[in-house]
Amino acid sequence: MATATAVERPPATAGLIGIEAWCDALGLGRRTVWRWLSEGKIPAPDVRIGEKVVRWRAERIEEWIDANTRTD
Repeated sequence: MATATAVERPPATAGLIGIEAWCDALGLGRRTVWRWLSEGKIPAPDVRIGEKVVRWRAERIEEWIDANTRTD
């Protein structure tokens, strides 16, 4: 999984967050985040509208970041 020293977290009050939040938080491009999603490296979206519109609860992104990153 990703190792980061400084992780940008989505606002706790943001509600549903799009794939851009993963990109910003992990410092990755959209293609990489989509690939990680298809490989099961990040959790499945909470809401899926069609094939490319996906959203996660902000808390799930923060929980995943806490569980999968180190700040040495």
